[in-house]
Amino acid sequence: MHEELLTFISPELSPCRVLAIDCAALLPAILQQLPQAELLAIGRAPGETDSRICWQEAVLQELSFAKESFAYIVAPQVFTQEAEAALLVQRFYQWLSPKGAWLTGFKNVRHWRVLQDLMAGHFHCGEAEPGQNLLRFFALPEIVRFFECHHYRELRFLSKEEPSGTGAQQALERAGFVNPEQDISTVYWYVRASRSTEAAGFLKTQFDRELRQELVYLLRRVEYGIAPEENVARLMALCGQNHVPMD
Repeated sequence: MHEELLTFISPELSPCRVLAIDCAALLPAILQQLPQAELLAIGRAPGETDSRICWQEAVLQELSFAKESFAYIVAPQVFTQEAEAALLVQRFYQWLSPKGAWLTGFKNVRHWRVLQDLMAGHFHCGEAEPGQNLLRFFALPEIVRFFECHHYRELRFLSKEEPSGTGAQQALERAGFVNPEQDISTVYWYVRASRSTEAAGFLKTQFDRELRQELVYLLRRVEYGIAPEENVARLMALCGQNHVPMD
């Protein structure tokens, strides 16, 4: 059900737009935390549904929305089941608002049970039920690089642990497998990938592009010691005139 993703949603009473993809079981809880949300759900609607949910059956790769349309995109299974994850990651980035976040997750290839099976020559990703997508596994550093390459600025992770009760995890560690963040006992990683840091998102929502560009220009000149007194004075004046917080 991936209810762990709900911990990444900050309760909010203001109106916002949410895109939810193949996660029907999460929708009631999402609306509890975001009661004023306009929720677009991709998938097949159940028999009875909340009037605040707009359902749409569509092929994921064919979806198209305006830039900065959504405060949240909840799509837990993109990495696990979609072959074109790289394309979707870039599209999701464009669809997110400046303070928006994508909530997703992935199966951990470094979980002790997967490692044991790999060493035995058994590859899970080659198995699938008829009509279903192949399962895909990733490592945490791989996902971090993936998001950074697509310009997501802030990542938060939550682990779903399934430790070994037979000593298998300890045996792997003795064999040389490093275990940062208890990675070997983590069967699934949940991710909140934000388009901007909290501070940058605030600036983007409060100030227009021209002002932000001028601020960056002056800050860089101060940083590199170009006429520092003059540019500090210009920066202070610009912040004062436009009510930009100095912290």
